[in-house]
Amino acid sequence: MKRIVLLSALTLIFAGISGCNGDTKTSISSSTNMPLSTTTSVTTITPVNTPEVAESIIYENTKYNFTLKFPKSWDGKYDVIEAESSIKSVGFFNKANKPSSGGQLFSIGIWPKEKWSTDGEELTKIIHISKIGETGDQIFTLSTPTDVQYSLDDEKKKKEYLTMFNDIESIKATFEFIK
Repeated sequence: MKRIVLLSALTLIFAGISGCNGDTKTSISSSTNMPLSTTTSVTTITPVNTPEVAESIIYENTKYNFTLKFPKSWDGKYDVIEAESSIKSVGFFNKANKPSSGGQLFSIGIWPKEKWSTDGEELTKIIHISKIGETGDQIFTLSTPTDVQYSLDDEKKKKEYLTMFNDIESIKATFEFIK
């Protein structure tokens, strides 16, 4: 029974992320020539006195009060989609692969603490999900897809997706709450 509940929760998460419920999602683009929602902003910064560190793109989500740093190479190559269900999520998608293959790179899940304490440990055993933060009664997680999200027939799209996907662990380490 517990496994059925967990699989149902997992289905809801991915359904929300993939946009099955069009009434509850907001699409936000990282492209500098498109307006961003009032809850999200993207800023490019250049570190001072650290030539070995490349420029970063700061993703700031004021709705859920967190930031992430993306490599400069991600500029203009990703979209952000927010979804709301029992678990809120902010999904990050590779634009080149999004229309044909999904393109999901990762998502940040915002869980009620109680739901995470009952379902989270079991989920970490069956999908690619990890806890990355906690504040108040919310648990923040990062999860990656469990299936192929890039075009198998297009080497250029595949390479772009896999290059971005390889950056996720370093991006995960930059998660911070807005003070």
